[in-house]
Amino acid sequence: APIYAWGGHSTLALNAGALIVNILSVGVAARVLARRREAAGFAIVFFILALLIFLRVPLLLASAWNPHPPVVAFVALLVLCADCLCGRFRRLPLIVLFASFIVQTHVGYAPVAVALVAVVAIAALLVAATDPGRRRDITISGLVAFALLEVVWLLPVAEQLSGYPGNMTAIWRFFFIGEPGQTPGVAWRAWSSMLAGVFRPSFTLATGRGFTGSSNPLTLVLGSAPVLALVPVIVWAHRQRRFYAAMAALSLLASAIGFWSTLRIHGLIGDYQIFWLSMLGAVNVALATGAWLAGRGERFLRPAAAAMVAGAAAIGTYNLIEQTRQAPLDLPYAAVRSLSEQTLRGMASMGNRRPLVRLDTEQGIGAGLLVALVKASTPFTVDAAVAPLYGPEWTTTGDEDALLTLCGPEEHAQLATRPHNVTLAYFDELPLYVDAVSLVDEPQYRK
Repeated sequence: APIYAWGGHSTLALNAGALIVNILSVGVAARVLARRREAAGFAIVFFILALLIFLRVPLLLASAWNPHPPVVAFVALLVLCADCLCGRFRRLPLIVLFASFIVQTHVGYAPVAVALVAVVAIAALLVAATDPGRRRDITISGLVAFALLEVVWLLPVAEQLSGYPGNMTAIWRFFFIGEPGQTPGVAWRAWSSMLAGVFRPSFTLATGRGFTGSSNPLTLVLGSAPVLALVPVIVWAHRQRRFYAAMAALSLLASAIGFWSTLRIHGLIGDYQIFWLSMLGAVNVALATGAWLAGRGERFLRPAAAAMVAGAAAIGTYNLIEQTRQAPLDLPYAAVRSLSEQTLRGMASMGNRRPLVRLDTEQGIGAGLLVALVKASTPFTVDAAVAPLYGPEWTTTGDEDALLTLCGPEEHAQLATRPHNVTLAYFDELPLYVDAVSLVDEPQYRK
Protein backbone atom coordinates (compact mmCIF):
# COMPACT_ATOMS: atom_id res chain seq x y z
CA ALA A 1 0.00 0.00 0.00
CA PRO A 2 2.73 2.59 0.73
CA ILE A 3 4.43 1.88 -2.60
CA TYR A 4 1.06 2.10 -4.36
CA ALA A 5 0.36 5.50 -2.81
CA TRP A 6 3.90 6.80 -3.42
CA GLY A 7 3.70 5.65 -7.05
CA GLY A 8 0.56 7.60 -7.86
CA HIS A 9 -1.91 4.74 -7.46
CA SER A 10 -0.73 3.14 -10.69
CA THR A 11 -0.51 -0.48 -11.80
CA LEU A 12 3.25 -0.08 -12.12
CA ALA A 13 3.44 0.97 -8.47
CA LEU A 14 1.45 -2.11 -7.45
CA ASN A 15 3.87 -4.30 -9.37
CA ALA A 16 6.83 -2.54 -7.74
CA GLY A 17 5.31 -3.34 -4.34
CA ALA A 18 4.91 -6.97 -5.38
CA LEU A 19 8.57 -7.07 -6.43
CA ILE A 20 9.66 -5.76 -3.01
CA VAL A 21 7.52 -8.39 -1.25
CA ASN A 22 9.00 -11.12 -3.43
CA ILE A 23 12.59 -10.04 -2.88
CA LEU A 24 11.96 -9.94 0.89
CA SER A 25 10.44 -13.43 0.71
CA VAL A 26 13.40 -14.76 -1.26
CA GLY A 27 15.74 -13.13 1.23
CA VAL A 28 14.01 -14.70 4.23
CA ALA A 29 14.02 -18.18 2.69
CA ALA A 30 17.65 -17.86 1.53
CA ARG A 31 18.83 -16.62 4.94
CA VAL A 32 17.26 -19.54 6.79
CA LEU A 33 18.54 -22.11 4.29
CA ALA A 34 22.05 -20.62 4.31
CA ARG A 35 22.29 -21.44 8.02
CA ARG A 36 21.18 -25.06 7.60
CA ARG A 37 24.38 -26.72 6.40
CA GLU A 38 22.93 -30.21 6.87
CA ALA A 39 20.50 -29.36 4.05
CA ALA A 40 23.08 -27.79 1.72
CA GLY A 41 22.35 -30.21 -1.11
CA PHE A 42 18.64 -29.52 -1.02
CA ALA A 43 19.14 -25.75 -0.76
CA ILE A 44 21.51 -25.49 -3.71
CA VAL A 45 19.29 -27.63 -5.96
CA PHE A 46 16.26 -25.57 -4.94
CA PHE A 47 18.04 -22.28 -5.61
CA ILE A 48 18.83 -23.49 -9.14
CA LEU A 49 15.25 -24.66 -9.81
CA ALA A 50 13.74 -21.47 -8.37
CA LEU A 51 15.95 -19.29 -10.55
CA LEU A 52 14.94 -21.42 -13.53
CA ILE A 53 11.28 -20.73 -12.73
CA PHE A 54 11.99 -17.00 -12.43
CA LEU A 55 13.77 -17.04 -15.79
CA ARG A 56 10.92 -18.89 -17.48
CA VAL A 57 8.17 -16.71 -15.98
CA PRO A 58 9.94 -13.44 -15.06
CA LEU A 59 6.68 -11.52 -14.67
CA LEU A 60 5.99 -13.61 -11.54
CA LEU A 61 8.36 -11.45 -9.50
CA ALA A 62 6.88 -8.11 -10.57
CA SER A 63 3.17 -8.85 -10.79
CA ALA A 64 0.60 -7.77 -8.21
CA TRP A 65 -2.20 -10.00 -9.51
CA ASN A 66 -3.51 -11.94 -6.51
CA PRO A 67 -2.29 -15.46 -7.40
CA HIS A 68 1.29 -14.31 -8.10
CA PRO A 69 2.76 -12.60 -4.97
CA PRO A 70 2.10 -15.52 -2.57
CA VAL A 71 4.02 -18.06 -4.70
CA VAL A 72 7.44 -17.06 -3.37
CA ALA A 73 6.10 -16.06 0.05
CA PHE A 74 4.73 -19.59 0.43
CA VAL A 75 8.24 -21.03 0.12
CA ALA A 76 9.42 -18.62 2.81
CA LEU A 77 6.55 -19.80 5.03
CA LEU A 78 7.47 -23.44 4.41
CA VAL A 79 11.13 -22.82 5.30
CA LEU A 80 10.24 -20.80 8.40
CA CYS A 81 7.89 -23.53 9.64
CA ALA A 82 10.59 -26.20 9.19
CA ASP A 83 13.09 -24.02 11.03
CA CYS A 84 10.59 -23.52 13.83
CA LEU A 85 10.01 -27.27 14.16
CA CYS A 86 13.76 -27.61 14.71
CA GLY A 87 13.57 -25.42 17.82
CA ARG A 88 13.66 -21.85 16.52
CA PHE A 89 10.33 -20.83 17.99
CA ARG A 90 11.21 -17.17 17.70
CA ARG A 91 10.10 -17.58 14.09
CA LEU A 92 6.46 -17.71 15.25
CA PRO A 93 5.66 -14.01 14.59
CA LEU A 94 7.18 -14.21 11.11
CA ILE A 95 5.21 -17.38 10.41
CA VAL A 96 1.97 -15.64 11.40
CA LEU A 97 2.82 -12.66 9.20
CA PHE A 98 3.67 -14.74 6.12
CA ALA A 99 0.71 -17.10 6.54
CA SER A 100 -1.70 -14.20 6.95
CA PHE A 101 -0.32 -12.38 3.92
CA ILE A 102 -0.61 -15.51 1.80
CA VAL A 103 -4.20 -16.37 2.79
CA GLN A 104 -5.46 -12.79 2.55
CA THR A 105 -3.88 -12.37 -0.88
CA HIS A 106 -5.17 -15.59 -2.47
CA VAL A 107 -7.75 -17.80 -0.75
CA GLY A 108 -6.51 -20.91 -2.54
CA TYR A 109 -3.72 -21.02 0.06
CA ALA A 110 -6.11 -21.09 3.02
CA PRO A 111 -6.10 -24.87 3.68
CA VAL A 112 -2.34 -25.35 3.33
CA ALA A 113 -1.39 -22.21 5.26
CA VAL A 114 -3.73 -23.04 8.14
CA ALA A 115 -2.39 -26.59 8.26
CA LEU A 116 1.25 -25.45 8.41
CA VAL A 117 0.54 -22.94 11.17
CA ALA A 118 -1.44 -25.56 13.10
CA VAL A 119 1.49 -28.02 12.96
CA VAL A 120 3.90 -25.39 14.23
CA ALA A 121 1.52 -24.24 16.98
CA ILE A 122 1.00 -27.81 18.22
CA ALA A 123 4.75 -28.42 18.22
CA ALA A 124 5.34 -25.22 20.21
CA LEU A 125 2.71 -26.19 22.80
CA LEU A 126 4.18 -29.67 23.19
CA VAL A 127 7.71 -28.35 23.69
CA ALA A 128 6.51 -25.72 26.15
CA ALA A 129 4.67 -28.39 28.14
CA THR A 130 7.59 -30.82 28.27
CA ASP A 131 10.64 -28.55 28.41
CA PRO A 132 10.47 -25.91 31.19
CA GLY A 133 13.74 -24.39 29.99
CA ARG A 134 12.17 -23.44 26.66
CA ARG A 135 8.82 -22.37 28.07
CA ARG A 136 9.64 -18.69 28.59
CA ASP A 137 10.96 -18.09 25.06
CA ILE A 138 8.05 -19.96 23.49
CA THR A 139 5.52 -18.05 25.60
CA ILE A 140 6.96 -14.67 24.66
CA SER A 141 7.16 -15.56 20.96
CA GLY A 142 3.65 -17.01 21.08
CA LEU A 143 2.19 -13.89 22.67
CA VAL A 144 3.89 -11.64 20.10
CA ALA A 145 2.60 -13.89 17.31
CA PHE A 146 -0.92 -13.84 18.76
CA ALA A 147 -0.90 -10.04 19.05
CA LEU A 148 0.31 -9.77 15.46
CA LEU A 149 -2.42 -12.20 14.40
CA GLU A 150 -5.07 -9.97 15.96
CA VAL A 151 -3.74 -6.89 14.18
CA VAL A 152 -3.42 -8.36 10.69
CA TRP A 153 -6.81 -10.09 10.86
CA LEU A 154 -8.73 -7.14 12.29
CA LEU A 155 -10.10 -5.97 8.92
CA PRO A 156 -11.03 -9.44 7.58
CA VAL A 157 -12.86 -10.24 10.82
CA ALA A 158 -14.64 -6.88 10.68
CA GLU A 159 -15.68 -7.66 7.10
CA GLN A 160 -16.96 -11.07 8.20
CA LEU A 161 -19.07 -9.49 10.95
CA SER A 162 -20.35 -6.60 8.84
CA GLY A 163 -23.69 -8.22 8.03
CA TYR A 164 -22.85 -9.77 4.64
CA PRO A 165 -22.01 -13.47 4.19
CA GLY A 166 -18.34 -12.53 4.55
CA ASN A 167 -15.21 -13.80 2.87
CA MET A 168 -14.53 -16.38 5.59
CA THR A 169 -17.98 -17.86 5.12
CA ALA A 170 -17.49 -17.90 1.35
CA ILE A 171 -14.14 -19.67 1.71
CA TRP A 172 -15.64 -22.29 4.04
CA ARG A 173 -18.52 -22.94 1.65
CA PHE A 174 -16.15 -23.20 -1.31
CA PHE A 175 -13.97 -25.90 0.25
CA PHE A 176 -16.51 -27.83 2.32
CA ILE A 177 -20.11 -27.17 1.26
CA GLY A 178 -20.10 -25.98 -2.35
CA GLU A 179 -20.82 -27.74 -5.61
CA PRO A 180 -19.13 -31.07 -6.47
CA GLY A 181 -15.48 -30.65 -7.40
CA GLN A 182 -13.17 -32.63 -9.68
CA THR A 183 -12.90 -36.36 -10.20
CA PRO A 184 -9.69 -37.87 -8.74
CA GLY A 185 -8.29 -38.54 -12.21
CA VAL A 186 -8.79 -34.99 -13.45
CA ALA A 187 -7.46 -33.52 -10.20
CA TRP A 188 -4.39 -35.79 -10.26
CA ARG A 189 -3.51 -34.85 -13.84
CA ALA A 190 -3.77 -31.12 -13.12
CA TRP A 191 -1.96 -31.46 -9.76
CA SER A 192 0.91 -33.52 -11.16
CA SER A 193 1.29 -31.31 -14.22
CA MET A 194 1.58 -28.16 -12.14
CA LEU A 195 4.00 -29.78 -9.68
CA ALA A 196 6.17 -30.62 -12.69
CA GLY A 197 5.79 -27.09 -14.05
CA VAL A 198 9.49 -26.19 -14.07
CA PHE A 199 10.15 -29.14 -16.42
CA ARG A 200 7.15 -28.70 -18.74
CA PRO A 201 7.92 -27.11 -22.13
CA SER A 202 4.46 -25.48 -22.00
CA PHE A 203 4.99 -23.96 -18.54
CA THR A 204 3.74 -20.37 -18.50
CA LEU A 205 2.65 -17.83 -15.92
CA ALA A 206 -0.93 -18.24 -14.72
CA THR A 207 -3.19 -15.72 -16.42
CA GLY A 208 -6.69 -17.07 -15.74
CA ARG A 209 -6.86 -19.75 -18.43
CA GLY A 210 -8.42 -23.15 -17.98
CA PHE A 211 -5.92 -25.84 -16.99
CA THR A 212 -6.57 -29.53 -17.60
CA GLY A 213 -2.99 -30.65 -17.16
CA SER A 214 -0.80 -32.80 -19.37
CA SER A 215 -1.47 -36.38 -20.43
CA ASN A 216 2.24 -36.98 -21.05
CA PRO A 217 3.29 -39.87 -18.74
CA LEU A 218 6.74 -38.33 -18.19
CA THR A 219 5.20 -35.07 -16.96
CA LEU A 220 2.87 -36.90 -14.59
CA VAL A 221 5.77 -38.94 -13.19
CA LEU A 222 7.92 -35.82 -12.73
CA GLY A 223 5.09 -34.31 -10.69
CA SER A 224 4.04 -37.30 -8.60
CA ALA A 225 7.27 -39.27 -8.07
CA PRO A 226 9.08 -36.60 -5.99
CA VAL A 227 6.06 -36.46 -3.64
CA LEU A 228 6.24 -40.22 -3.08
CA ALA A 229 10.01 -39.95 -2.63
CA LEU A 230 9.49 -37.66 0.34
CA VAL A 231 8.46 -40.63 2.50
CA PRO A 232 11.85 -42.41 2.37
CA VAL A 233 13.56 -39.03 2.65
CA ILE A 234 11.77 -38.41 5.96
CA VAL A 235 12.81 -41.87 7.23
CA TRP A 236 16.41 -41.26 6.17
CA ALA A 237 16.66 -37.78 7.68
CA HIS A 238 14.55 -37.92 10.85
CA ARG A 239 17.37 -38.73 13.30
CA GLN A 240 20.41 -36.69 12.31
CA ARG A 241 19.00 -34.17 9.85
CA ARG A 242 16.01 -32.67 11.62
CA PHE A 243 15.60 -29.68 9.34
CA TYR A 244 15.72 -31.88 6.25
CA ALA A 245 13.11 -34.20 7.76
CA ALA A 246 10.92 -31.25 8.78
CA MET A 247 11.08 -29.75 5.28
CA ALA A 248 10.21 -33.10 3.70
CA ALA A 249 7.31 -33.72 6.10
CA LEU A 250 5.84 -30.25 5.61
CA SER A 251 6.26 -30.47 1.84
CA LEU A 252 4.51 -33.85 1.84
CA LEU A 253 1.68 -32.36 3.88
CA ALA A 254 1.46 -29.33 1.58
CA SER A 255 1.43 -31.55 -1.52
CA ALA A 256 -1.37 -33.70 -0.08
CA ILE A 257 -3.43 -30.62 0.81
CA GLY A 258 -2.73 -29.24 -2.65
CA PHE A 259 -4.26 -32.36 -4.18
CA TRP A 260 -7.26 -32.15 -1.86
CA SER A 261 -7.71 -28.46 -2.72
CA THR A 262 -7.61 -29.31 -6.43
CA LEU A 263 -10.35 -31.87 -5.85
CA ARG A 264 -12.53 -29.12 -4.35
CA ILE A 265 -12.32 -26.75 -7.35
CA HIS A 266 -15.72 -26.33 -8.99
CA GLY A 267 -16.07 -26.43 -12.76
CA LEU A 268 -13.08 -25.86 -15.01
CA ILE A 269 -9.78 -25.71 -13.12
CA GLY A 270 -8.09 -22.33 -13.56
CA ASP A 271 -4.31 -22.21 -13.90
CA TYR A 272 -4.25 -19.42 -11.28
CA GLN A 273 -5.94 -21.67 -8.70
CA ILE A 274 -3.09 -24.18 -8.54
CA PHE A 275 -0.13 -22.21 -9.91
CA TRP A 276 1.46 -22.19 -6.45
CA LEU A 277 2.09 -25.92 -6.84
CA SER A 278 4.78 -25.18 -9.44
CA MET A 279 7.10 -23.75 -6.78
CA LEU A 280 6.20 -26.52 -4.33
CA GLY A 281 7.10 -29.01 -7.05
CA ALA A 282 10.57 -27.45 -7.22
CA VAL A 283 10.88 -27.89 -3.44
CA ASN A 284 9.86 -31.56 -3.72
CA VAL A 285 12.38 -32.28 -6.47
CA ALA A 286 15.13 -30.49 -4.54
CA LEU A 287 14.36 -32.52 -1.41
CA ALA A 288 14.34 -35.80 -3.32
CA THR A 289 17.55 -35.13 -5.24
CA GLY A 290 19.30 -33.19 -2.50
CA ALA A 291 19.35 -36.30 -0.32
CA TRP A 292 21.93 -37.74 -2.72
CA LEU A 293 24.12 -34.70 -2.11
CA ALA A 294 24.03 -34.95 1.70
CA GLY A 295 27.19 -33.60 3.27
CA ARG A 296 28.30 -31.95 0.04
CA GLY A 297 28.25 -28.38 -1.14
CA GLU A 298 28.38 -26.76 2.30
CA ARG A 299 31.10 -24.31 1.25
CA PHE A 300 28.93 -23.19 -1.68
CA LEU A 301 25.81 -22.71 0.42
CA ARG A 302 26.17 -19.05 1.38
CA PRO A 303 27.35 -17.91 -2.08
CA ALA A 304 24.47 -19.83 -3.64
CA ALA A 305 22.00 -18.17 -1.27
CA ALA A 306 23.41 -14.73 -2.13
CA ALA A 307 23.24 -15.56 -5.83
CA MET A 308 19.60 -16.61 -5.40
CA VAL A 309 18.62 -13.27 -3.87
CA ALA A 310 20.67 -11.25 -6.34
CA GLY A 311 19.34 -13.23 -9.30
CA ALA A 312 15.71 -12.84 -8.23
CA ALA A 313 16.21 -9.10 -7.66
CA ALA A 314 17.88 -8.68 -11.05
CA ILE A 315 15.23 -10.65 -12.96
CA GLY A 316 12.36 -8.90 -11.22
CA THR A 317 13.86 -5.42 -11.58
CA TYR A 318 14.56 -5.97 -15.27
CA ASN A 319 10.96 -7.05 -15.80
CA LEU A 320 9.69 -4.00 -13.92
CA ILE A 321 11.87 -1.73 -16.06
CA GLU A 322 10.47 -3.39 -19.16
CA GLN A 323 6.99 -2.52 -17.92
CA THR A 324 7.94 1.17 -17.68
CA ARG A 325 8.94 1.13 -21.35
CA GLN A 326 5.40 0.33 -22.37
CA ALA A 327 3.05 3.14 -23.29
CA PRO A 328 1.96 4.81 -20.03
CA LEU A 329 -1.64 4.80 -21.19
CA ASP A 330 -2.56 1.99 -23.57
CA LEU A 331 -6.12 1.92 -24.88
CA PRO A 332 -7.80 0.17 -21.93
CA TYR A 333 -6.23 2.56 -19.40
CA ALA A 334 -7.04 5.56 -21.55
CA ALA A 335 -10.60 4.31 -21.99
CA VAL A 336 -11.15 3.89 -18.26
CA ARG A 337 -9.77 7.34 -17.49
CA SER A 338 -11.74 9.12 -20.22
CA LEU A 339 -15.03 7.28 -19.67
CA SER A 340 -14.93 7.66 -15.88
CA GLU A 341 -14.19 11.40 -16.03
CA GLN A 342 -16.98 12.02 -18.53
CA THR A 343 -19.42 9.79 -16.62
CA LEU A 344 -18.84 11.55 -13.31
CA ARG A 345 -19.35 14.96 -14.91
CA GLY A 346 -22.49 13.76 -16.69
CA MET A 347 -23.99 12.25 -13.55
CA ALA A 348 -23.48 15.53 -11.73
CA SER A 349 -25.30 17.44 -14.47
CA MET A 350 -28.18 14.92 -14.46
CA GLY A 351 -28.47 15.04 -10.69
CA ASN A 352 -28.10 11.25 -10.30
CA ARG A 353 -27.15 10.05 -6.86
CA ARG A 354 -27.29 6.23 -7.02
CA PRO A 355 -27.06 4.61 -10.48
CA LEU A 356 -27.52 0.99 -11.48
CA VAL A 357 -24.55 0.12 -13.70
CA ARG A 358 -24.72 -2.52 -16.42
CA LEU A 359 -21.70 -3.72 -18.37
CA ASP A 360 -22.86 -5.00 -21.75
CA THR A 361 -19.32 -5.17 -23.14
CA GLU A 362 -15.63 -4.92 -22.17
CA GLN A 363 -15.90 -6.32 -18.63
CA GLY A 364 -12.31 -5.33 -17.79
CA ILE A 365 -12.88 -1.69 -18.71
CA GLY A 366 -16.22 -1.88 -16.95
CA ALA A 367 -14.51 -3.01 -13.75
CA GLY A 368 -12.17 -0.02 -14.09
CA LEU A 369 -15.18 2.27 -14.43
CA LEU A 370 -16.68 0.84 -11.24
CA VAL A 371 -13.39 1.35 -9.40
CA ALA A 372 -13.41 4.98 -10.53
CA LEU A 373 -16.91 5.38 -9.06
CA VAL A 374 -15.72 3.87 -5.78
CA LYS A 375 -12.73 6.25 -5.66
CA ALA A 376 -15.09 9.16 -6.29
CA SER A 377 -17.29 8.00 -3.37
CA THR A 378 -20.21 7.58 -5.76
CA PRO A 379 -22.69 4.93 -4.60
CA PHE A 380 -23.82 2.51 -7.29
CA THR A 381 -25.23 -1.01 -7.72
CA VAL A 382 -24.94 -3.77 -10.29
CA ASP A 383 -27.35 -6.49 -11.39
CA ALA A 384 -27.66 -9.43 -9.01
CA ALA A 385 -26.29 -11.82 -11.65
CA VAL A 386 -22.87 -10.12 -11.71
CA ALA A 387 -22.78 -8.88 -8.10
CA PRO A 388 -20.67 -11.89 -6.94
CA LEU A 389 -17.84 -10.52 -9.11
CA TYR A 390 -17.75 -7.24 -7.21
CA GLY A 391 -19.28 -7.85 -3.78
CA PRO A 392 -22.76 -8.33 -2.33
CA GLU A 393 -22.86 -4.77 -1.02
CA TRP A 394 -23.26 -3.56 -4.63
CA THR A 395 -26.26 -5.75 -5.46
CA THR A 396 -29.21 -3.82 -6.89
CA THR A 397 -31.76 -2.80 -4.25
CA GLY A 398 -34.49 -1.24 -6.40
CA ASP A 399 -34.03 2.33 -5.19
CA GLU A 400 -31.56 3.42 -7.91
CA ASP A 401 -32.41 6.68 -9.70
CA ALA A 402 -30.60 6.05 -13.02
CA LEU A 403 -29.43 3.24 -15.29
CA LEU A 404 -25.90 3.51 -16.72
CA THR A 405 -24.89 1.10 -19.49
CA LEU A 406 -21.36 0.59 -20.81
CA CYS A 407 -21.79 -0.69 -24.35
CA GLY A 408 -20.40 -0.93 -27.87
CA PRO A 409 -21.66 0.77 -31.05
CA GLU A 410 -24.53 -1.64 -31.81
CA GLU A 411 -25.98 -1.52 -28.30
CA HIS A 412 -25.47 2.25 -28.23
CA ALA A 413 -27.47 2.66 -31.44
CA GLN A 414 -30.38 0.79 -29.84
CA LEU A 415 -30.19 2.59 -26.50
CA ALA A 416 -30.05 5.98 -28.19
CA THR A 417 -33.64 5.45 -29.39
CA ARG A 418 -34.97 5.29 -25.82
CA PRO A 419 -36.94 8.24 -24.51
CA HIS A 420 -34.79 10.56 -22.39
CA ASN A 421 -31.60 8.62 -23.21
CA VAL A 422 -28.41 10.58 -22.54
CA THR A 423 -24.94 9.59 -23.76
CA LEU A 424 -22.77 10.49 -20.79
CA ALA A 425 -19.44 9.37 -22.23
CA TYR A 426 -17.81 7.97 -25.32
CA PHE A 427 -14.35 6.76 -26.31
CA ASP A 428 -13.88 6.72 -30.07
CA GLU A 429 -10.71 4.62 -30.26
CA LEU A 430 -12.35 1.34 -29.21
CA PRO A 431 -15.27 2.56 -29.49
CA LEU A 432 -17.26 2.52 -26.23
CA TYR A 433 -20.20 4.49 -24.85
CA VAL A 434 -21.87 5.09 -21.50
CA ASP A 435 -25.60 5.64 -22.01
CA ALA A 436 -27.87 6.76 -19.18
CA VAL A 437 -31.57 6.98 -18.57
CA SER A 438 -33.47 8.20 -15.53
CA LEU A 439 -35.22 5.37 -13.68
CA VAL A 440 -37.42 7.95 -12.00
CA ASP A 441 -38.85 9.01 -15.37
CA GLU A 442 -38.50 5.62 -17.10
CA PRO A 443 -38.77 2.90 -14.43
CA GLN A 444 -39.50 0.20 -17.03
CA TYR A 445 -35.82 0.07 -17.98
CA ARG A 446 -34.88 -1.32 -14.58
CA LYS A 447 -35.67 -4.85 -15.81
